[in-house]
Amino acid sequence: MDTSDLTPLFDAEGKFIWSTLDYNGHKIYPFPNIKNKLDSYMKSFPILDDDIYLLTYSKSGTHWLFEIMMMLTRGSADYWKEKNGHSMLEFWFDPKAKQNGGQRVMMTHLQLGVMPPDILNNSSGKFIQIHRNPADLAASFYNHFTNITDLAGHLTHDWSSFITEIFCDRDKMNHPTWWDYTSEWWIEFIDKPNYLPVFYEELKENPLKVIGEIAEFLKVGADNKLIEEIADQVSFDRMSKEKKKHENLKFFSKGFSFYRKGVVGDWKTHFTKEQHEQFMKHHNQELRNIPELHQRFIKYLQP
Repeated sequence: MDTSDLTPLFDAEGKFIWSTLDYNGHKIYPFPNIKNKLDSYMKSFPILDDDIYLLTYSKSGTHWLFEIMMMLTRGSADYWKEKNGHSMLEFWFDPKAKQNGGQRVMMTHLQLGVMPPDILNNSSGKFIQIHRNPADLAASFYNHFTNITDLAGHLTHDWSSFITEIFCDRDKMNHPTWWDYTSEWWIEFIDKPNYLPVFYEELKENPLKVIGEIAEFLKVGADNKLIEEIADQVSFDRMSKEKKKHENLKFFSKGFSFYRKGVVGDWKTHFTKEQHEQFMKHHNQELRNIPELHQRFIKYLQP
């Protein structure tokens, strides 16, 4: 990507944080060739009636849920062998390529305003979105972006600066804040019959129930045996051990992995009391008009 396309972001003292890419007034992460991809998608995106779209904010459990969806649509608890980047709209995805026996499962971090219109208007497609409590997400996000080696995407600040000055700030984040992203999709899609919200914490606590709900939504006809096999295969310890063998970590520090801990409540090892209080004040303000979504997370954000 031409670095002239990038917009550097700075903190209050003028120190460089990271870079973002402006696309039609929206901040997006500067994946390689992303502008050309989106330009093409906006003009025309070939859709199929049985397309499945996985919507996620970074570090919400993207690869975990993608693996579950691929197992369900293939009717097999075997791991997906291809690199997940081939299924990400912003990365290597080829709209003309066949995938998964013809049915396509696509994942994306794109916000609502940057999604190709053909996808948004695909009333026959299925939209699944995974939501994760923002405190755990922030801790995972920090680990991820401080380990990116590409200068544009590398987060240069320490945890204290990140959580108090950057993560909640629309001007300093390199793509939309979690609250903006989550609220936009929720308000627009929650009443649509082809949308299913999945919650990271519930999937951890009761995988059989949630995987069964996903199977029913996708109408794949999975029996209890398959659901139990999938739940076993995607347990964090088992899945991380297997998937780490095939990770593409070209742009990350040595020793980094997409599969770090996968636990609920890890934020408590990162936040100070004061940081948590400031964070919760922002969280409560941002979700004040979406009480059903606020209630989903509040119990996971208690000290």
